Amino acid sequence: MFVSDWLIKAFAKISLNHLFLVPGGEVDPFVIALGKQQKLKAIVACHEEGAGFMADGYARISENGMGVSMTIGAPGAGNSIPAALAASSDGSSVLFITGGSPLPKMGLATFQETDEDGTNDSRLFSQVVQFSRTIVEENEFPRVLQETLKHMRNYSAGPAHISVPVDIQQRNIDSDVCVIAPPRLRSVDIEKARSVATELLSKKKKIAFLIGRGAKLSHAKESLLEFIETFEIPFATTASAKGFLPEDHPLALGMFGYAGNQRAIRTFIEEEIEAIFILGSSLNQRDTLFWDKTLANKKILIQVDSNPLMIGHNYPVNDHILADVNALFQFWNNEKLNLFKELAASVPERKDFNEKVLQKIPLFYDEQNLSSLEVPIHPARLISAMNDFLPNDTLLFIDSGAHRAFADHYWICREKRSVCSATNIGPMGWAIPASIGGKLASPHQPVVTITGDGCMRMHGMEIATAARYHVPVIFVISNNNALGNVYLRMLKENPGAAEITKLPHIDWVAFGQTLGANGIRVEDPKDLENAFKIALKAEGPFIIDVSTSSTAGTPIAPYQEAVSQSLRDST
Repeated sequence: MFVSDWLIKAFAKISLNHLFLVPGGEVDPFVIALGKQQKLKAIVACHEEGAGFMADGYARISENGMGVSMTIGAPGAGNSIPAALAASSDGSSVLFITGGSPLPKMGLATFQETDEDGTNDSRLFSQVVQFSRTIVEENEFPRVLQETLKHMRNYSAGPAHISVPVDIQQRNIDSDVCVIAPPRLRSVDIEKARSVATELLSKKKKIAFLIGRGAKLSHAKESLLEFIETFEIPFATTASAKGFLPEDHPLALGMFGYAGNQRAIRTFIEEEIEAIFILGSSLNQRDTLFWDKTLANKKILIQVDSNPLMIGHNYPVNDHILADVNALFQFWNNEKLNLFKELAASVPERKDFNEKVLQKIPLFYDEQNLSSLEVPIHPARLISAMNDFLPNDTLLFIDSGAHRAFADHYWICREKRSVCSATNIGPMGWAIPASIGGKLASPHQPVVTITGDGCMRMHGMEIATAARYHVPVIFVISNNNALGNVYLRMLKENPGAAEITKLPHIDWVAFGQTLGANGIRVEDPKDLENAFKIALKAEGPFIIDVSTSSTAGTPIAPYQEAVSQSLRDST
């Protein structure tokens, strides 16, 4: 069979149901192969970056845990790099397939050259992915694809890239389809897990968990909740793990870090917590509240991560366990009668402490904004309406901008709700195409995107893709006619700077209608309930264009204070 047919069958073999692409000459054989079969649905995006973001959203939600983006090389490869960077930053397993110039023509300055005289796609991708390879002989494809999948599933999971010259795609391959998608590595340093449990964890009464992206990637929800509930351990999440555990849980403190909740921040900073276990967080700038010194100076920090390069890399810790989070807590749960007798004995004292924290410290900052009747609508009021009127199993995609801070802070992930966001590099507009991929991966779950008018200017065209394939995503646009966060900063500087960051008004409902979507404009908070009722009945993509205030301050005061303190310390 042709290489092109072999690859499509290989994807079907590992239970991939959708592939995201922008067709072009260098992938024509792959498109022909896609057209001859029915198992793998081809979704044509408007832009290569959009295809990559869709594959990213799909990978984060699908049971397979993998997404595929396919484009031509050279310009298509270049346009895919931001998507590869976002996937790499968040550990999302996306495979980028790019077509390449014919092997006999490489180095001869062919049109859209993908080798040394052109973009050199493999070298280009190698800067931002786990593994990048150009196929130079058809029968090496099975081995390279298998190796690629292994790299995508190792302890530092992430994206990979394969460049396939167009003539290779049309060659016959002598190989049965036997590719497998290997499971993620799930190792535990058993000796260290035992010693930390008996010498540290059991010796402390007031302990808490900070749960990061690594716990989410390891699917540790059940094992974590079993341990948390057995020993009454309060927990907070980072932004990248928001919604991984229910935020209405009796022991939930909310989110810690940038735009974090008051209960989480004050408990970790002010209260007499003795030890904090960091589970799968790299302890980056935002996850640590701008590397807050109080955490390092007054608390014992124990970092758990499967990637040894992350241990103490961004922030000092007192001890660590090299382990997959799920594997660690499965081990601890199995051994809890032997390892945690003292921890079990201190449950009453910890339960009393937890109840006092929950009663004393409100979850939110600026709670009054949740019921604001201001016009334009306060963004906190918008998120409050989303909490009230969207189903409890909503999957929310959060974009980048001022609306991210409001959504991270005020959106409550109840038991079946979840959140997806590109938190580490935060590309604007990511959530628009990513939510389309997410909905295709989870068709029975309500999928909603919270985005801004700045983000819409970047990737709003992908709503046409949602309309073409009848993907019913609700796109909630916080339309403040400004680049929100930048505008808020420039307001403090001078009027000219603020004016530069304003945006001309666009009727996003009319825009969506030209692309095949329906929508409604909301200018009064009293009309939000009806808007969501209408949107939830839509059979295709639906836009809710919400007129929001551009001057409403985001709930990030503790983070700003940490930044200011850092500046004072450095002068």
